Amino acid sequence: MKNARERNIEAGIVLFALCSLIIYIPTGYVYPGVILFADFQLLIGAIIGLRFTLKNQKPEQETLKTGVIAGVGGGALSAIFIGFYEWIILSILEGLYLVALFSFIFYILISGVVIGLIMGALMSTFYMYKEIKRPDEDKHIDEDFFKDLIED
Repeated sequence: MKNARERNIEAGIVLFALCSLIIYIPTGYVYPGVILFADFQLLIGAIIGLRFTLKNQKPEQETLKTGVIAGVGGGALSAIFIGFYEWIILSILEGLYLVALFSFIFYILISGVVIGLIMGALMSTFYMYKEIKRPDEDKHIDEDFFKDLIED
């Protein structure tokens, strides 16, 4: 777990992809998506993976860049995993078609990158706002503490 926290971007990308695939397997045929293909499954995976990435962010990492990289990378890896899953199911039912693999991956890649990019930007903006807001609150508490010491 310590190694995953040190390599937060890679761990967030893998967590994004695995959560999306695990959620897609039982729900993919019941709920394939409303706006984009597998949008609900990718959204849940993005929230989990990006939260891990941004929560374990190193001080030298830029928040927006980290969130967007993890979002786009996780979306792309999710598309590959879900595409392989769909291709395996098709291969069992219909036969082995290599063109179908690339078409599945390309079709899902559009959804994965769009959702990953949007969620990465939104969540990293939220974390940036949280970081900016926090020092002001800490400064206010410290000023009150030191004022109380001076008065005594």
